[in-house]
Amino acid sequence: MTRTVNINSNNLLTNGDFRIDPNATWTLYNSFINKSYCHNGSYSVEFLGGENNSYIQQSVAVTPLKSYLIRGAFAKLGSGEGAPVNILVQFYSKESKLLKIGLYASLFASDLEDVREGKWFPYWGYTIEAPENSSYALIIINKISSKNSVPVLGSNFAFKEAEL
Repeated sequence: MTRTVNINSNNLLTNGDFRIDPNATWTLYNSFINKSYCHNGSYSVEFLGGENNSYIQQSVAVTPLKSYLIRGAFAKLGSGEGAPVNILVQFYSKESKLLKIGLYASLFASDLEDVREGKWFPYWGYTIEAPENSSYALIIINKISSKNSVPVLGSNFAFKEAEL
């Protein structure tokens, strides 16, 4: 059976290409914008390597009972070992009550290749339907602490309504 997915073309994330000051649109922790390594015209966010936990997050308005596509591209900076990355989408009510985890995905360190070779790992994932009383989603992209790992790059992020 073939399943068709219709995806709204509007990116609900603000500044998913990191072209404007990310501090106005994202919360960044142990991460910064890297303009040297781009993916499809988007700057990248660099997550610190090693034992540092690094993440970015952003809240976006959602429509109840809709599913969402989240996508991005990932690479490591250097020939050493990369680090695992978790991608998390949480749905909240207007009262900021956590309703449901809409997506929890993990990329393994072995998924990432050296950006200096021009290689990026494309990630596409779909959430469950947002609960009936959802108001917003919190999107968290988290590079996990990993001893001796090289920095990880993320780029070209989008969060779009999808009809499954």
